[in-house]
Amino acid sequence: MASGQAQVTAVEHQAAGDHIRVVVHFDRPVRFVEGTAADPYRIFFDLQGTRPADALAARTAVGDSPLRRIRVSQYQPGITRVVLDVDRPAPYSASFLADPPRLVVEISRTAAVAQSRLVAAPAPPAGLAPLGEHKSSDPAVTPAAIPALPATTAPPVGAVAPSDSGVASRIGAAAPGDPSTLLQAAQRGDPEAQYALGTLYANGKGVPRDDAQALKWLKAAAAQGYGPAQLVLGRMYVTGAGAPRDYAEAMRNFRGADTPEAWYQLGLMYQKGLGAAASDAEAAVWWLKAAQRGSAEAQSAIGRLYLDRDPVEAYSWFALAAAAGDKESAAAMNSLAPRLTAEQLSEAQQRALAMAQPRP
Repeated sequence: MASGQAQVTAVEHQAAGDHIRVVVHFDRPVRFVEGTAADPYRIFFDLQGTRPADALAARTAVGDSPLRRIRVSQYQPGITRVVLDVDRPAPYSASFLADPPRLVVEISRTAAVAQSRLVAAPAPPAGLAPLGEHKSSDPAVTPAAIPALPATTAPPVGAVAPSDSGVASRIGAAAPGDPSTLLQAAQRGDPEAQYALGTLYANGKGVPRDDAQALKWLKAAAAQGYGPAQLVLGRMYVTGAGAPRDYAEAMRNFRGADTPEAWYQLGLMYQKGLGAAASDAEAAVWWLKAAQRGSAEAQSAIGRLYLDRDPVEAYSWFALAAAAGDKESAAAMNSLAPRLTAEQLSEAQQRALAMAQPRP
């Protein structure tokens, strides 16, 4: 063992009621980085400045749903990776305890059942038109599919976009590359270069900040159907930051972007009556579309729509968003749980499973 490195001495697991606990032991305190990945689903921890003990098993079969297997390996020199293979997304918590040094991971078993297959992008329900062709008369908008809720019953879900005037924070870091090189590519009609150049002007990164130039190049990329530019333009037109406020243009660009984030933003606009008559039912159509593609924001928004009307349905959606790491949804789920009976909690799990099934 290299001098100064901590040693991973043991990995244990046990079922404890509604969760599975995994404990990773060390001979001294360590730092760790955690993350999740899909296909297959897994939770991983990179333990900094460590190496596994020679006698430590590289693989341990568990088979106690949702945890299937624990893997330990020397991921890189000085970094041990512990991988928890799970059969579906599951809420979990991780904390480091110092005496004795150990990492404690608790994976929810009950909430995981409720979320089985939901983030695997199931087919949209029948009657939900492709984006850009949706009409308020489509079957998916009827109360039988998405209960229409009075506007006064739905709590605010948040702003469509940040209230700050800086476009840069919503566009992301400026693209690397020489501005003159990007300009040449943009002038040749390359939509990625047009988008990158627009972000440079919006941020003053390598060029003087120029909202007019930023808008020009973002619109050029959006006109070619470049989704990232359409999404950014949609936000700009909603907030009036870097572009005149124009809700109709915002909706047009969000529809064109054709992504879960854009669908979520469309739902917010419908809920708030920006560019169209306020309609929680219409908002729910777009949020459902985004939620089925893994948008935790949309899943949480649907949960809030149902909060007063159907707490069981609300719990199902909050649990799904919490499984994706949305802390507000986890808090909402925990606050709602005491209001539900054991039977209702079970029903919430069954509803979540049913939502994952494509409609005939």
